[in-house]
Amino acid sequence: MTKIFDLFEMGPGRYQPDPKFTYSDDHPGYRLDQRRLAFFVGLVALGLPIVMLIGWINGTCLYDSISHFYYAQFLGGVFIAGLVFIGTFLLAYRGESARENRLATIAGIGALFIALFPTSGRGCEKANFSGRALADFTLKKGDSFVEVIPAVEGNTFFELFNGSAILHGLGATLLFAFLAWYSFFVFTRVIDNVHGPEGSLTPQKRYRNKIYKASGILIVVSMLSILIGIALDKFFKLNLWDFYNLTFWFESLALWAFGVSWMLKGRFLDKLLLDARETQNKT
Repeated sequence: MTKIFDLFEMGPGRYQPDPKFTYSDDHPGYRLDQRRLAFFVGLVALGLPIVMLIGWINGTCLYDSISHFYYAQFLGGVFIAGLVFIGTFLLAYRGESARENRLATIAGIGALFIALFPTSGRGCEKANFSGRALADFTLKKGDSFVEVIPAVEGNTFFELFNGSAILHGLGATLLFAFLAWYSFFVFTRVIDNVHGPEGSLTPQKRYRNKIYKASGILIVVSMLSILIGIALDKFFKLNLWDFYNLTFWFESLALWAFGVSWMLKGRFLDKLLLDARETQNKT
C-alpha cells in the first residue's frame, strides 16, 4: 500500500530526477520496445477486417471496401482509430537503419492519408449516413426535438473536398507498397545472430523468411487483383466486383498478411520462432 502512495509525491522535493533513471544513461524506461509495438500494430491490422465483419453480422452494411467503413456511424471511428494507430507507430518506428526508418515513415504517412481522407462513393446502397469524421453538421429544430443532420443533403454524397479520394488512393498505394517491400527485402535480411553453427541460416530464420515472403506475395497479389478486377469489371460492364464486395475481401487479405508479418517481427511477444541468442536474451 505504501508503494502506491509513493507515486503521489507532494512535498517540496517531489519528482526529482533519479540518477539511475536518465535518458543519457539509455535506461530501458526511455526506450520504445520496437518488437512489442510491431506485434500490436500487426494485431490491429489483423483485427481491423474482423471487427468490420462482426459489425456486418450484427446488422451493419458490408461496404464495398474497408475504406468505405469510414462512413459507418460507429465502425467509422474504429476504422480511423486503427489506421491512425498504425500510421503513428510506423512514424515512430526506428528499425535497424536510417533507410529502414525512412521507409517506415513514408508508409506511416500513407496510413494517415487513408484515415484522414475518405474514399469516394457510398460503398453500400443501404447506407443512409452521408458523412462522419471531419463532416459538417447542422441542427434542425422541431417542435419538441433537435435533429442533427449532415450539411450535405439530397443525392449528393459527402465529400471532404475535391481530390480527397485521390489522396486516399495515394495513401493506400504508399502503405501497401512499402509493406510489401518490408516483407520481401527488409524483414528477410540476414544479420549475425541468425546464422547457425556452420554459417547457414537457423531453422527459425528460414521459417520466418518463408512467412515474410508469403505475406509480401499476398499483399502484391491482393493489390493487383483489386486494380485488374475493377478495370475488367468496368470494361466488360459485369457489375460483379462490388456486388460480391471483392475489394473488401482482397483488402482484408492484404491486411491479414501485413498483420501476420509484423506480429512475427515482434516474435509474437517473444513467444515464437526466436533464434538461440534471442531465447537467451529476450531482446
